[in-house]
Amino acid sequence: MKFLPLILILFVFCSLTSCNKFKGDQEIPSYIRFEPWSLTTDYETEGAATEAITDAWLYVDGNFVGCYEFLDHEDGKYALAPVLHEGTHDITLAPGIKMNGISSTRIHYPFYHPLNIESYSFKPGVIDTIFPYTRYYHPDSSSVKFKMMEDFEDINNIRLFKTSQSDTTVVQTSTSDPNTWLDPVSPEKYCHSGHVWIGDTLNYFCVASDALYDLPNMGNYIILELDYKCEAEFEVGLFAKTKNGIEDIELVMVRKSDDWKKIYINFSPSVTETTTADYFKFYLRGSVKENEEANYYFDNIKLIYRD
Repeated sequence: MKFLPLILILFVFCSLTSCNKFKGDQEIPSYIRFEPWSLTTDYETEGAATEAITDAWLYVDGNFVGCYEFLDHEDGKYALAPVLHEGTHDITLAPGIKMNGISSTRIHYPFYHPLNIESYSFKPGVIDTIFPYTRYYHPDSSSVKFKMMEDFEDINNIRLFKTSQSDTTVVQTSTSDPNTWLDPVSPEKYCHSGHVWIGDTLNYFCVASDALYDLPNMGNYIILELDYKCEAEFEVGLFAKTKNGIEDIELVMVRKSDDWKKIYINFSPSVTETTTADYFKFYLRGSVKENEEANYYFDNIKLIYRD
């Protein structure tokens, strides 16, 4: 019983302190609702305007505030950012992606322009809506380089070829194939995809790019963009030609998808670490079990980096 007064004192102290934090003036946040990003491209020099932008990275007066994911709500898909600012400030909004399709590796995509808004007015308690838009940094005015683009629109332009490990090759889909990717702006002009089928006696495929020389190996981002739709998982990796032969660098397993999706795959660490490589080839490969079959569709393949 001699400890009872001490317990009572502690109880009263905790009660008073827990109540005090709700008293007095409170900071009421301003809210920004970000609608999904809109990407614009010049098809001839930058390829199709497909994107998998999942986040909005917000900076206020140059200071990072947070990364906000686009989520499905009852009233639509958007990201909502509560911000403890009021009055007029400059804001920057940067497009964010999941590197290698992994939620834990979100980055501000280095090849998309951020959106800058000067003298943005924050109003506590008010929800304001922004419709963000972006485009690639243009090669003519930046260090961004499109090392390779493949949209499978010209059958003579297919630069993916079969390897000695497989008799399967990538073929161009027909315009009547319901699985082909169609450009939403010009579906009549851009209406083909790459297609691989395996089954029967052939249950494995591996296709690779042509040799890729002079990739930057000093830590610069080297990203493969790939649109895909597939009935079984497949792997993306690199073949590196070194003095010891061909090194197989396995990178990412991509899950099957009944709908067209996009993935951004980071080649940078592997290229940086393999300093003795004469050249690289990226590959796509997959397999099915005996008596199974699968179709794989690929499109809008881009290999992009900064010098």
